Amino acid sequence: MPKRLDVNNILRVDRTIRPSYPDWMDMVVCPELEATGPNEYNIAIVEQWLDVQQKGGKNIMAELLYTEYDAELNLKRCLSLRDLEEISKKGGTFFDKNFKIRIGLAWKSVIKSKIDGSFHCPYLSSSGGFVDIHWLFLGEKLDGSCPAFRFKTNNKRFQ
Repeated sequence: MPKRLDVNNILRVDRTIRPSYPDWMDMVVCPELEATGPNEYNIAIVEQWLDVQQKGGKNIMAELLYTEYDAELNLKRCLSLRDLEEISKKGGTFFDKNFKIRIGLAWKSVIKSKIDGSFHCPYLSSSGGFVDIHWLFLGEKLDGSCPAFRFKTNNKRFQ
């Protein structure tokens, strides 16, 4: 008997809506990627990607991961701020059920600050049943608890 699709796991992302950027944002680094991605998908096609160094227990600078390993990270497959906004609307229980982590990064939506020119990546954080969007300074070190959210490779839309 085929497995039934859980409609609660379906995300609908209206990519014509501009994401809610912080007022200190100067620019989106890759604006051409912001509106890309499926408009509707099952959360099961989202994976939690870690760099080899992160998997090995080492920390890696976020900026290095973004600039040096971008081919492996594959920004086109990463989630965007709009995806995070829709996941956060589903709440902390949804996040905790589908992602056994505390945070998940959306590398497609890196921004530059107009305050000091620094770069930041949005991420979802879960704590106490709540899920919120925050911004990671790319000067931070990332360990194995900081995966990128991206669409799985067997998803034909991203091959």
